[in-house]
Amino acid sequence: MLIENHNAKDGTYYLTNTPHHILQRGHNRKFAFVEYSDYKYYLDSLLEGKLSLNIKVYSYCLMTNHILFIVEPADDVRSVSELMKRLAARQTRLLISQKVEVVVYGKDDTHGLAIGIRQDSNRTED
Repeated sequence: MLIENHNAKDGTYYLTNTPHHILQRGHNRKFAFVEYSDYKYYLDSLLEGKLSLNIKVYSYCLMTNHILFIVEPADDVRSVSELMKRLAARQTRLLISQKVEVVVYGKDDTHGLAIGIRQDSNRTED
């Protein structure tokens, strides 16, 4: 089992062939999903990412303001960070296209670990 400190700034360790619990949270616990179709888009992005990065996804839970995963990287421990980065970027582009103000934040400039939105006051909820 390979252990690598992928992000030395925060002391996060990833292990290959070992499940990891991942939390991706909306900024200030704000909504990460605005419409039902946003969930579908996120799951499509997750499927695409897991296939291209060779990551096993054992479980996920999409809540309105956060997402939980249990994932296992195969050979490259950096794939977990890359998957989270891709998911955040795609969801951010979707929210921007919906004209929702988006905030992306993480522990450093290269890892967008969470997304948040500020809903337009004119937008109505379903």
